[in-house]
Amino acid sequence: MSKNILILASKNGWLGKYLRENGFAVEDVWKNDHFSKRKYFILKLFNKTKLLYGFDKELIKQYDKILISQTNGISSVVKDIKIWNQKANIKYWLWDPVKTYPNRKIDELIGAINFGIECFSFDKDDCDKYGLKYNNNFYPYYNYVLPPPPLQYTKVLFVGANKGRLKKLLEIKEALIKNEIKYKFIVISGNKKYKELYNDITFFSKPIKYETILTEIGNTNCILDIVQEGQTGLTWRPFEALFFDKKLITTNKSIRDFDFYNKNNILVLDDNYDEIISFLKLPYVKIDEKIKERYKLEYWIANFFND
Repeated sequence: MSKNILILASKNGWLGKYLRENGFAVEDVWKNDHFSKRKYFILKLFNKTKLLYGFDKELIKQYDKILISQTNGISSVVKDIKIWNQKANIKYWLWDPVKTYPNRKIDELIGAINFGIECFSFDKDDCDKYGLKYNNNFYPYYNYVLPPPPLQYTKVLFVGANKGRLKKLLEIKEALIKNEIKYKFIVISGNKKYKELYNDITFFSKPIKYETILTEIGNTNCILDIVQEGQTGLTWRPFEALFFDKKLITTNKSIRDFDFYNKNNILVLDDNYDEIISFLKLPYVKIDEKIKERYKLEYWIANFFND
């Protein structure tokens, strides 16, 4: 895998840090990794948005391959890079569903596409709707050694932000209680009332360290994945289940189309809560390591540049 690629992403975000640790050149898209909407729109009027970039013309000239992670103002970024280096093979990566964008950002995306760059998304429906190319997410913690599990396993684990998921979580919780299935739900939410209303769910007002989540994964048999309505792209939860040999319960129906899908390992949840208990009793089927390789960094990078 060639590493002669410039990655424009948050240097101190998880992606930037991971790529730098693996030998890639990474620079912030915006100075100090901060996008100022006010400054951007004022400078855009005078075609001076380049004053806000965390990279410069001389750096861009050094690379023929440039990958830009999801960001604001992408059409201006692409325009200036194209001016500075006409030969640059530029790829743009979306890791959020387009439907979560305000209209202004969708216009920016379309503007970037009009400059002739290839835009990729992790969500296949978005690819069909907006003419994007598909690339699945990758999972960076596949080599992590989980701590030894305790004697008492949690049967089903959910860790994630609320994002409208709480109603579905409560429905699933009732089904688990009915079938005497031990569970642990950890929800990130700023609503203080939830702690009083649902004292059997752990609530945090701020994100927790991922190492803490990995410890919880080591203590469970099955990971619960609830995606936003209409999302087809995979979150990290299916990858956590894949690489750590855990079962997965998910509301993402598109997972049946992925090469690691196995009905013994993955239950696609709709209103079929009565199937959970029989699913958890099925023996786990090991997934071929060659399939797992497709969800690591090397394949992710290669998919952008056809290496």
